[in-house]
Amino acid sequence: MSPPRLFHLMHLAHHTLFKEADRKLMEKLGISSVQMSALFIIKANDGCLMSYLAGAMRMNRSAVTTLAQRLEKAGLVRRMADAEDGRATRLFITGEGKRLVKKGGPEVQKANAELLAGLSDEEARLIETFLLSIIERGSGGKSAPLPAALSSPSA
Repeated sequence: MSPPRLFHLMHLAHHTLFKEADRKLMEKLGISSVQMSALFIIKANDGCLMSYLAGAMRMNRSAVTTLAQRLEKAGLVRRMADAEDGRATRLFITGEGKRLVKKGGPEVQKANAELLAGLSDEEARLIETFLLSIIERGSGGKSAPLPAALSSPSA
């Protein structure tokens, strides 16, 4: 028996999942899944540093800078220089950003329910444990813990 093709299957699952999530979110809310994830994190940590968002999303700083610029241009966040370190930038969610998070929450919950349909609670917990293990091992234990906005069952 050959070993499971986990890496390839994970890649295909990731691609399929996010392609569909982006399609649905763009259609319903005009926002991508990455942008929605960022808004969930910023709302839960209003005024967070861009470096915090980068760590929470496992993205490099230049990618987060581009993401923050797009969110600001869409009127969903405000970027402000940190009062103590002018080189650092803080992110604040706007009223429009909060409105999108409120509308997006049920969409994310529905997507999670669809993913878990037909699985027992034990199977769902096993999948979650497996995925968290991949995240931890992939970062060598050096990455920031997942923010509550992404680690709760409803995220």
